[in-house]
Amino acid sequence: MGILEPGHLLLILLAALLIFGPRKLPELGKTLGQTLREFRQHTSGLSAELSGSLDTPQIGAQSLPAAATVPVERVAAETVQLVATTPVPVAEHAPIKE
Repeated sequence: MGILEPGHLLLILLAALLIFGPRKLPELGKTLGQTLREFRQHTSGLSAELSGSLDTPQIGAQSLPAAATVPVERVAAETVQLVATTPVPVAEHAPIKE
């Protein structure tokens, strides 16, 4: 036994028939079917897009060409050399009064 038993479903259909009438009921069923179909299409498209983005590998150091990788020691030495040779401006200030 599920949530909606056949008796409950019949009662819901009878109430819909009384509320909307026999002319409007097929139109409402068609609209409801189209809405459910569009909802399923959008949710399946969204789930496919999400799973596709999770499967896409991220760009990392392994995908770089050999010429683009530089040893850490070389980068550190060049940075130290650049910092040591960069002139530092001297701040001008008012003479200190004693």
